[in-house]
Amino acid sequence: QYLRTQGMWFPSFRLAYQNVVQPPFETYASGVETIPSSELQAMAAVADEFFAEFVETQTAPLENQESITRFCTILANKLVGRGGPVIAQVGDCMDLATEATKCFLGN
Repeated sequence: QYLRTQGMWFPSFRLAYQNVVQPPFETYASGVETIPSSELQAMAAVADEFFAEFVETQTAPLENQESITRFCTILANKLVGRGGPVIAQVGDCMDLATEATKCFLGN
């Protein structure tokens, strides 16, 4: 369940959070929620809205590294702009946005 992320922003952010922030394994294994699902849902909503907009306005959306990097940079800025506990943990969000996008695209 945690590794199926392609085409879904919420699972992509959940896995990206685990990969980027890396909470202690004991915390994760004990079932303690390290970040509220609502926070991940909110980030996924930002990504989903931006993804739809990006696809409509680009001639070759996310087909090469340049377009993926451009997408991740803008997404990271949008995530920082919304704040929240994840942003406090990851700073500028570029790593989180990049990892979530990789998960979303199935890379």
